[in-house]
Amino acid sequence: LFFGDSFTDYNWFFRDFYTSRFTGLNAETVGISSSRAEQWIWFIQDLVLPYKPKTIVSHIGTNDIFDGGRSNATVINSVTTLFDLIHEDLPNTEVWWWTIEDRCGQSGKASNITAVNNGISAWASDKPWFHIVDTRSIFVSNDSAYGDKTKYDSTLWNDSIHPSNPKGYDLFMEATYKAGCPRPTVNSKYDGSYATLSDYSVTSGNEATNNWRTIDTGYVKNFLYTAEVSTGAQDGGWIRHISINLNNVSTSRFMIGDK
Repeated sequence: LFFGDSFTDYNWFFRDFYTSRFTGLNAETVGISSSRAEQWIWFIQDLVLPYKPKTIVSHIGTNDIFDGGRSNATVINSVTTLFDLIHEDLPNTEVWWWTIEDRCGQSGKASNITAVNNGISAWASDKPWFHIVDTRSIFVSNDSAYGDKTKYDSTLWNDSIHPSNPKGYDLFMEATYKAGCPRPTVNSKYDGSYATLSDYSVTSGNEATNNWRTIDTGYVKNFLYTAEVSTGAQDGGWIRHISINLNNVSTSRFMIGDK
């Protein structure tokens, strides 16, 4: 499971996450752009812990420094508290944390980044379940000092902050695997293709005056989406509705109905 800030957000930057990089594999991302470690302390209750992942890859902390203006000690405390809480609930889960990188044109934060990265490394020294991946060094060429990116390799960047896709993310993942992170396994439920209209299977039936259709759309991004459409009049508590169910879990059912 990937989580954290925009580095793990497939909508904006990690765009090949589902389309090619991890297609058909047991990998998900719940990254949220602009998020901070202090927020994920609360977010994990709904977005991380329910997955019960064996492996976590995370990029978090950069926005606490650059956007939140938090002190070094506060950022270190937020990040370490976050992962302590995860470990408390998921003691068998291993974590790979991508370090905080510099941002082009914002060299004034270089010392903060060094202090935070070093502080988290010190905290992790006696925690065999927590692994640090030095992604900071990927963005800095041999002839450029940390925080001064006048000579950075532009092919590795999407912008002045995020890795390019796929080249920058290729290097991030290569460093992650070299740090001991296992590669995602094949998702046995994935059939090798995305659902299309021809893949739909439809069943129908009648309950009093309620006519319904259930459409199994197949596995999309490793989720089984099932849609149910009711066109009948209200009867016995049923109303005209459209419901979408994820992975056949009753608590993951969303309904739009005619009141």
